[in-house]
Amino acid sequence: MGEVFMTVVMITAGLIISAYPIIKLIGWMSDGGVEPIVAICGIFLYLCLVVSIMGAPSAGKIVILLIILISAILMPLLGKVSDDLQNKKIVDTNFNHLASAVERDPMNAPARLELARLLRKRGELDLAIEHMEWTLQQFPRLDYRIKTELETWRREKERVGVPQPIFCHRCHAENPHNATHCVECNAAFGTRASVKQRIDQEGGPKRVIRGWVVTAAVINIILFAIIYLPHFVPIEIIGVVIIASVIVGAWLFLRWVGGDMGVVGE
Repeated sequence: MGEVFMTVVMITAGLIISAYPIIKLIGWMSDGGVEPIVAICGIFLYLCLVVSIMGAPSAGKIVILLIILISAILMPLLGKVSDDLQNKKIVDTNFNHLASAVERDPMNAPARLELARLLRKRGELDLAIEHMEWTLQQFPRLDYRIKTELETWRREKERVGVPQPIFCHRCHAENPHNATHCVECNAAFGTRASVKQRIDQEGGPKRVIRGWVVTAAVINIILFAIIYLPHFVPIEIIGVVIIASVIVGAWLFLRWVGGDMGVVGE
């Protein structure tokens, strides 16, 4: 009876977790972000993993479920990589079309300006400025449209290699590039310093003690279940719960810390 219950729980969990990556694959296939054959194979693989839970031993069930969980967690990262590749392909196609248009007709001002903007996005700032300056010399009447943009690019070129100021994450004040604390609100920059500062500001030792009490209570409950209720709470399910709790706790902690990082202003 216990084995059947565990199998049902694992299959249900597998279906719930795999629903997210399956929906993402269908969406990417509809948007053209992934080849249909790749999406279909991915969906089929998830279904096979869920079905394989039925015949796998206890340890195998946990491994399969972890594989599904990890792949679901990594799915947003894979989606970002796919989107980046798709965007790069579009940009490269547009760049080749604009370069061909300028080569055929050097006096094609709109094409040359768009080519300059794409060059800047690709990091070729010097060449972008060169195209923009040439267009401005040949077509002075475009001064009111592109002069401001050109000046911005020139200032951007001057800042290359120069340490940039840090803008405070709390009050957005400008600070020297080597600052460790904000000159206006004294907020700490960097992960370790910001964590210590937030602990001090939001309760200090009391907050740490409360967190430890809750954590210790959860650990004791889990240990009690493992030792005294082995027939009612399978150890495999307890292991999955522990792993999920650690992942969620780490994610919440990183989200909490991430807000205290000093960032370089644009």
